[in-house]
Amino acid sequence: MHLQGRHETMANGYWGEDYPVLTESLRLHHDGQFDQALSLYLWLDARHGDNPDLKFNIGACQQQRRHYSQAVRYLRAALTIDPTLVAAHTALGEVLREQKRLPEAEAAFRQVLELDADHRDAQCQLASVLKAQLRFDEAMVLMQRLLAKQPDFTEALLLLGTLHDEKGEIGVALGL
Repeated sequence: MHLQGRHETMANGYWGEDYPVLTESLRLHHDGQFDQALSLYLWLDARHGDNPDLKFNIGACQQQRRHYSQAVRYLRAALTIDPTLVAAHTALGEVLREQKRLPEAEAAFRQVLELDADHRDAQCQLASVLKAQLRFDEAMVLMQRLLAKQPDFTEALLLLGTLHDEKGEIGVALGL
């Protein structure tokens, strides 16, 4: 999981006396101590509630704790503050996919690609969502375009093979 910190609001000056709490919360999160990190994040959120990176990190922590409804709440809050936060759109798509809310997950991954057309993980995530919706041809086109740019991208190769297999094209899937 990538912890967010691209905004100037993640700099020391923004946090003032709370900066040590922020750095400790990020360390705990990075170390997989999600409950402790979340407690600190929520304390910081009560004091700095307008920070999209903080809301993203709360959502990411909730995602890792498998508290998906809370993750969605905080990821959407981050996006309300900053609709260009690619990591929040990506995490939101992942959470929505876990909840089997496939059309919403698709929309989140498409938004990532609107913001960053070359985001290869979002391309694979979107193809996976399309596959789950039995939209194999669309998913295949997406993976073929990705592989045209990055022919050795293993995840895309595996997903394309799986798509061919799902369509009953086992020979193509095996490269025969």
